[in-house]
Amino acid sequence: MVIQHNMQAQNGSRIFKKVNRERGRESERLGSGYRINRAADDAAGLSMSEKLRTQIRGLHKAEDNIQNGISLLQTAEGALGEITNVVQRMRELCVQGANDTYVEADREAIQKELYELSDCIDDILEYTEFNTMKILKLGEAYIDYRETVVGTLPSSVAVSGDLQLGPFPALGVGTTLQYSFATIDFSSLQTAADVQTLIDAGFHTTCCTCDNKYNIRFTNNQSTPSVNVGRNPVFDVNISGITNGAGVVNAIVRTVYTNHFTRFMADPQNSSILYVYDYRPGQMPDISQNRGIVKPELIRTDAVIDDPASMHIQVGANAMQLVKMDLPTLSSAILGVDLLGVESNLIANNSLERVDMALEDLNGERSKIGALQNRLEYAYSYAENAEENQQAAESLLRDNNMAESMMKFVSTDILSQVSQSMISQANQNSETVLSLLR
Repeated sequence: MVIQHNMQAQNGSRIFKKVNRERGRESERLGSGYRINRAADDAAGLSMSEKLRTQIRGLHKAEDNIQNGISLLQTAEGALGEITNVVQRMRELCVQGANDTYVEADREAIQKELYELSDCIDDILEYTEFNTMKILKLGEAYIDYRETVVGTLPSSVAVSGDLQLGPFPALGVGTTLQYSFATIDFSSLQTAADVQTLIDAGFHTTCCTCDNKYNIRFTNNQSTPSVNVGRNPVFDVNISGITNGAGVVNAIVRTVYTNHFTRFMADPQNSSILYVYDYRPGQMPDISQNRGIVKPELIRTDAVIDDPASMHIQVGANAMQLVKMDLPTLSSAILGVDLLGVESNLIANNSLERVDMALEDLNGERSKIGALQNRLEYAYSYAENAEENQQAAESLLRDNNMAESMMKFVSTDILSQVSQSMISQANQNSETVLSLLR
């Protein structure tokens, strides 16, 4: 028996400290619910768990992004739906205006509503916003009208020049009113062969106060005459079977009618001469601004529109996990319904064709938006599923097994009490040496 070193007490103390450390660790796990509370608990497990947490939090935020994207698309589609209703009304008016039972005053009333509906479309597009963004005008697009000369009158057809203000001979003697006018002389066309040289050629003119170009195109198409309404209208004049200049002038006057200020009439003294005039007396042309011009050129006008505005929705937790959304940038002009007319059966029917094209475009854009919305719905379902599965994986790595920890805690608690008892017993054994010295 020794008294210098109490090995039994030291051994009991070591075991007591070890058991208390285990007991404290299990107590921490029970309190936090996590198996890994610091890197020392499981270095590799902590690293993997943190990577999973990164994905989980990213996916959760991606779900919010997708929901916002869906809401934006729903807003855009709703606006396009309202515009479709407006264009449908425009179509009704064009059908109504194509009926020749209506007099000029009736057609003017229809025309006024068409103008108001055109403005209504632009208002809807302007006021449709999501988070202050004008989502159907994101591209800030404008129509760039590119004009290309695609045909010219033969040199034998004489054009007097641009409109000039002066006494109008077509009104006869005795009038004091002055008009801006020009002449085109078709007298040189004496045979059917001469007339055929006009095919696919033409000319254009503007009124004194605007720069919209009215194009006259000569065709050999015996079907119903047509007019391409829009910013720079093109009137197709059928000259099939015509044998002289007077017949050409007559075909122009019969075919071409506009709701604007430019008018056409034959010279009462020479039916082979065409008068092009602004019907407002005293109106002075502004040639420097292309107002009041007459050119022996047929032009084709192409509307060049900016590319659709693109938005990107972050649908994943990592970089470049995007869904691109191409939203249309629209206006009544882009849809081609800003200058519809019902002044005649011909113009109303061509306006009707224009409206049908606009409806087709709108239906196409709405279909694209619907397809995008469905795609985002699937992306949302995937993000939810991925988040759930990765959360389950992270739980297996990091969450504590409460039953196992409770069992260990109880076990270490018992061992701690036993260790304390053993230390006390070891100290009592050493005290017996002192009793020998008494």
